[in-house]
Amino acid sequence: MVPLRLRDLAVLPKDLVLYLARHECGTKICREKGIEYARRLLGLTNITTTQRYMQLEEKELADAQDLVE
Repeated sequence: MVPLRLRDLAVLPKDLVLYLARHECGTKICREKGIEYARRLLGLTNITTTQRYMQLEEKELADAQDLVE
């Protein structure tokens, strides 16, 4: 007998990838509270790991460039 996964027990869709939800949440925390806050809240020890959670959009990059000019 194959053991049930938590996703199956929770009756969540088979194509749901839970770590993507964590990345989305990490991105939101970074945007609103900053990367150090996100690092601590996500329980990460290395800031470079936290940087992987930031998913910048092209508009955000363009807005940041406007700050420099």
